[in-house]
Amino acid sequence: MKERTWLGILLSFAAPCRGKMAASVVLAILSVAGGFVPYLGVYQIIRLFLERQASWEGILFWCGVCLAGYAVKVAGYALSTMLAHVSAYTILEGLRLQAADRLMGAPLGEVDSRPIGAMKSTIVDRIEDIEPPLAHMIPELSSNILLPLVVAIAMFAIDWRMGLALLVTIPVALIPMAFGLRTYNKNYAAYMAANAHVNSVIVEYVEGIQVVKAFSQGERSYQKFANAVRSFRDFTMDWFRCTWASMNLCLAILPTTLLGTLPMGIYLYQTGVLDPAQVTLCLMLALGIVTPLMSATAFINSMKSMQFAVKDTRELLDLPQLSQVERDAPLNGCDIQLRDVSFSYSGDGEEVLHHLDLTIPQGKFTALVGPSGGGKSTIARLAARFWDVTGGSITLGGQDIRIFAKVENLAGVNALPEFLPLVDQVVIARGDLGNAMPLWQLPACQKKLSAACRAAKVPFMVVTQLLDSMCERAVPTRAEVSDIYNAVLDGAASLMLTGETAAGRYPVQAMEYLVQTARTAL
Repeated sequence: MKERTWLGILLSFAAPCRGKMAASVVLAILSVAGGFVPYLGVYQIIRLFLERQASWEGILFWCGVCLAGYAVKVAGYALSTMLAHVSAYTILEGLRLQAADRLMGAPLGEVDSRPIGAMKSTIVDRIEDIEPPLAHMIPELSSNILLPLVVAIAMFAIDWRMGLALLVTIPVALIPMAFGLRTYNKNYAAYMAANAHVNSVIVEYVEGIQVVKAFSQGERSYQKFANAVRSFRDFTMDWFRCTWASMNLCLAILPTTLLGTLPMGIYLYQTGVLDPAQVTLCLMLALGIVTPLMSATAFINSMKSMQFAVKDTRELLDLPQLSQVERDAPLNGCDIQLRDVSFSYSGDGEEVLHHLDLTIPQGKFTALVGPSGGGKSTIARLAARFWDVTGGSITLGGQDIRIFAKVENLAGVNALPEFLPLVDQVVIARGDLGNAMPLWQLPACQKKLSAACRAAKVPFMVVTQLLDSMCERAVPTRAEVSDIYNAVLDGAASLMLTGETAAGRYPVQAMEYLVQTARTAL
């Protein structure tokens, strides 16, 4: 699946306020159009004087046009900014509430494995860093780019040489910018890592100050805190010193639009191509794009910060969730049983526990003994549901603490998108599904369910009638073997025999065929 860009993720964050954001962009563009009107008005007034046709009526008319354009610019900007900020802070509130909900439902082990400073930085700082792109970049960057674009088109319409003269400073300014950005991505990633580290140290120092004092570790803990802050300061200042010259040179060259337009305007006037009013209009337009260009450059310089903010926020909102139930399950005692438990911290990587069986009886002390790194802490945390097991099951008082959803009819098929995020595993019961639909539709339905589970990264089990013929025969059909093979290729986490082993005449042979076929498919 193609990875979404940070801008696409940002726009998805803005979805709850899509209408207000769109209105903000339209008003920002209207503001830019209004800001363009005074240049035309001044141009017409100058032309009236040059052509000796100036009158109070004409001058007042064009002054009114200029004031109306300026009023549209101010009103459009004010309304655009208001809508953008209302939308931005509504979205930030929603993101923080979502982050809190995700943390409440995330495995404790997942949360515990993340530095507390990084969590604080994301919830408080990174989400706050999304405000500039939402409140400013989306509405204002579009208008700040649109105005120079419209001015450039107007200059080319007046004379193509004036258009080229207007753009001459851009490639010159890009040379020092490109030089300064050679190692920008690498340095910014290191900056964000250093920022996360110093945040973690600060939070741990402040939150743990009472414990630090109780154990007389104040000096040592403060030294760690001071070293982290000093290291972050030195890294940041060294990086800024490396880019100050090139970036300041770029920002000094970019707004000097008169460097090209003034001599070109004088030349075209002397050759009779442009009259004084046209030259004046071109110079005013050239000066008028300086502020939008500088604002657009500031946004571009901040994009990497925005990118990290969006990425960190998305990672927090994508935390895995433990499934929850709305009603309590009756317990038969409090014995904890681990049955054929396997576990991988990444879910699909190297396993740290392999097919473990263990009973921890109620009311007795159970010692987990083994070498360091042998999985003792992992077992204890799995029992407390810091994570969900990768394979097998853990029961408390006879109750599996995970949730399996059995899909056995069309209602279950249609409701799959709703309950899929809430369950630990999906059971595709083909026997029941075969009774709920024409048999020729069953393979497509099974493929659809398998694909949905894979996309949601939820394990699924294929059950019933895998080797139904072996209830009476010692050898399965070719179609049954192909069915098992394809189920494994589709990503099934487990396969289950029912009647073949419960009431069939050849249960051992059926299991052997199932195991051998599944292993061949892996």
